[in-house]
Amino acid sequence: MLSYANKYHLMLIGCGAMGGALLRGWLSAQVPGFKNITVITPRQVSVDSFMHDERVVHFATLSDFLKSLEDKSSKEFWPDILVYAAKPHMTSRILPDYKNICTSQTTFLTVAAGKGLSHYQELLGEGPALVRAMPNTPSAIGKGVSLLISSVTSPLAQEKKKQVTSLMDSVGSSYWCASEDEFDRATTLSGCGPAYVFAIVEALEEAARSLGLSQEMAQNLTYETFQGALSYLASNNRTAADLREEVTSPGGVTQAALSILQGTEGLNSLFCNALQKAYQRALDFREPSS
Repeated sequence: MLSYANKYHLMLIGCGAMGGALLRGWLSAQVPGFKNITVITPRQVSVDSFMHDERVVHFATLSDFLKSLEDKSSKEFWPDILVYAAKPHMTSRILPDYKNICTSQTTFLTVAAGKGLSHYQELLGEGPALVRAMPNTPSAIGKGVSLLISSVTSPLAQEKKKQVTSLMDSVGSSYWCASEDEFDRATTLSGCGPAYVFAIVEALEEAARSLGLSQEMAQNLTYETFQGALSYLASNNRTAADLREEVTSPGGVTQAALSILQGTEGLNSLFCNALQKAYQRALDFREPSS
């Protein structure tokens, strides 16, 4: 029989890229109150790297979890926070089975992209408190940014809100949004942002190689320049614009490059268009046409 000697029981459904990143971050951060985490996923390989940690319990299915209990009706072992990190398109197939273990004491936290709160309410009913979260993958190293939104019509109780905030702050920082629209707009920056950074790094590496630098030098100079510049920005009270101007001599090498990057079809225009495109796609997912 399972035994949870902690105040809160956290259950994670799915352990792919995002679920795995969160689990890794939570285990490293020693999240207060969450001594044990039950992971439900049929993919054993996705949890293998975590099984050395005695706080992690794995089951292939919810049915396997319930069978492990001496008394299946005992709510003592049901999750206080249930985190959905499986694929968005699988919600309608997976979540109805969890409705019976989602009570008024349960907080259901979904990190799956796209689906709005109303979708989860249809699947789980009025029982659990519902929260949408959009963390990003740096959560795996405690440097993540998470967006959070709960139902406006059924506000989250203060104790549960503190619990969720503490959970997501343990892997970085978290921000509560006033509406799902604000949540979707902000997702285009922090949720998608790491991919933008990686794409820029890729592009700079490729550009450096086109000038004749070796792959190793191009990669090392790009990584270290990004890390150094961001650390320098974070340690200053000045804006990014101030620091850019500081290193841009009139008529110099840097200005020659910036004349391209900040031209009519440069970064400003590209990012405005990119974020607008991402926001529209988020709306398509949240409010699919009938």
